[in-house]
Amino acid sequence: MSEVTEVEATKNASAVSGGGPGGLLRQARADLRLPVEEVAKLLNLSPRQIVALEQDDYEHLPGATYVRGYLRNYALLLGLAPDKVVESYNCLPDAARPVDLTKLTTAPEIGSGDRLVKFVTLMVAAIVLGLAAVWWQGRDEGIVKSAGVSKPAAPAAGQNTPAAPEAAAPAVTRPDARSVVSPKPAGPAAPRARLVLTAARESWVDIRDADGDKLLYETLPPGQVVTIEARAPLSVFLGSADGVRLEFNGSEYNVLQHKHGQVARFTLGAAGR
Repeated sequence: MSEVTEVEATKNASAVSGGGPGGLLRQARADLRLPVEEVAKLLNLSPRQIVALEQDDYEHLPGATYVRGYLRNYALLLGLAPDKVVESYNCLPDAARPVDLTKLTTAPEIGSGDRLVKFVTLMVAAIVLGLAAVWWQGRDEGIVKSAGVSKPAAPAAGQNTPAAPEAAAPAVTRPDARSVVSPKPAGPAAPRARLVLTAARESWVDIRDADGDKLLYETLPPGQVVTIEARAPLSVFLGSADGVRLEFNGSEYNVLQHKHGQVARFTLGAAGR
């Protein structure tokens, strides 16, 4: 590890008192044999932030709102119940949780000089608005007097009036289905793959194309269906291997053969696969 080692994480964890969700996250990560840096990469956090979460060291993290989001995503990644992890955090005493600075803003005191400036500013604004209203009213009256009302010409006798075209029925789209299509490269045509993911339950999903670009990097809710068309090979990481069904190039794909604990990591469309 380049920034935070497993030795450091374990050593520091022993010095931190329990009670929060950190120990549960740390143990689940160890059971899955996931290094800290790998988790940090998947959650788009720094390794030190991951260690802080596992140590219940919230003083070095942003406000409580952010911490709850970090904990929820971390729990989903490890296949834990996110509500249980967040509830464990909420049960901590206030002293152990970071202060939400957004709730501590206070209004500055206003002196007598400030009141005078504010009063003059409001008076000037009121006068300007009054003059603008008078001008606008006179302008509207002039427009009403000068503008005539035009009526559409009646159709000639015996002339058929074309029927108004029927409004096209709005397209019905399923809110739980969407597609992700990566742009085709300008160079020689590369093999493209088609991947369909169906989430049976909530799961973190990370799908990347042959260039390492993120095609899908989010938590899928139950019932969500996503279709991906991109350059092969595709790198796949599932936070809940049991919770997502895959169809690759029209055929059902067995995810469980790559399952390690709750997660699964594998490559689709590589040579010989």
